[in-house]
Amino acid sequence: MALHTLTEDGLMGWRCGDCGTENSAHYTHPGVHVYQPPDALKSRRTVRLPACPTCGATVHLKVDFSEKELAAPNMVYPDGTPTASYHVAQRHMQLASLLEAAAQASPATAQEKVAS
Repeated sequence: MALHTLTEDGLMGWRCGDCGTENSAHYTHPGVHVYQPPDALKSRRTVRLPACPTCGATVHLKVDFSEKELAAPNMVYPDGTPTASYHVAQRHMQLASLLEAAAQASPATAQEKVAS
């Protein structure tokens, strides 16, 4: 599952993988949670999006990508042009940056949003 849109003002758009409903929410929505694995490997963080209002399914997005992953054949065409998958990865990383900035601006609220 992937974010289809992430606007400059933080509005996210995605399609539910279970029922196909188009969903949207702002990144500050209370249903958005960062999951940091207990081993604290930053490369394994995910972000859970709000539950689909139609079927209740949740989506977890990978938000950290290594340079090797971003250079993989599914991310870049042989001529160096980024693929759609690369742009999706960029949106996911941008979401992580927005959430990190919000956490630094309001640490108490951010602690409440970290899911374990």
